[in-house]
Amino acid sequence: MRADDLRGLYRCRTAMEILLPVAEGIPASPEAVARAFSPAPALPYRLELRGYAGDRRAFLLETVRLLGGKNNPSHYASELRVVVSGNSAALYEKPCNVADTRYLYRKQAIPASIHPATAACLVRYARTHAGTTNPHPVVLDPCCGSGTLLFERERLSPCKHLFGVDLTPLAVRAARENAEAGDSRARFIQKDCLSFTPREPVDELYANLPFGNRVGTHEDNTALYAGLVHRLPDWLSASGFALLYTMEYRLLETCLKREPRLRIIDRTATEAGGLTPHVFLVRRA
Repeated sequence: MRADDLRGLYRCRTAMEILLPVAEGIPASPEAVARAFSPAPALPYRLELRGYAGDRRAFLLETVRLLGGKNNPSHYASELRVVVSGNSAALYEKPCNVADTRYLYRKQAIPASIHPATAACLVRYARTHAGTTNPHPVVLDPCCGSGTLLFERERLSPCKHLFGVDLTPLAVRAARENAEAGDSRARFIQKDCLSFTPREPVDELYANLPFGNRVGTHEDNTALYAGLVHRLPDWLSASGFALLYTMEYRLLETCLKREPRLRIIDRTATEAGGLTPHVFLVRRA
């Protein structure tokens, strides 16, 4: 993505953060780093060093001495990031004086909440790989948590209805507060998703399923995954699809293969915080 307006970059919902490349493959030395970042920013900056195995303090002090300007880690307009790999380094500048207003709806989160940028990627992945025949779909998240997947789907294109279901009062309260903050039309219901029956067939279903570490256990997930997969064919419209996101991908794959009324149309591995959750796209057979 290219833009000559930083505010334009901050309209990209799928980016975790905005980093402007400065240099790559340069020697991992204070001299080379200072030379690449020169001239020093006019406003205070923060020098960030990652992946360096040597004396970090000495590296930072020498780089700042050579670069000049004002390094102020507590109050700065930009972050100058040095990412070291072996003997070489990649340099980036992260603007910090441009307000990031992409996810203002996110007032509340719960354990294992999905990052909004990840949610934005997932809904775009689903629409690209599965498509839809309904320009104003009914959208369901049966494990909605604080509602992030529904909010990001809502911002992608118009939807007829958006529903989130979660068993825990804490999650539903968080989702409703976020919906109000984001002026969302999504509605949230406290209920066991396995006993939930939507009033209309679902065109798009998105679910960040419990991974079994911070939320749920493998034993809990065995029953939940089997039950949810069994309900999917009853929930989905004839042209509908489901996107299922989980670290318990072997369990989910086993459940899907046992359900003859469903077929996997796509599957891919992702990365999130050192984990490798998988994404399954599913349709009725």
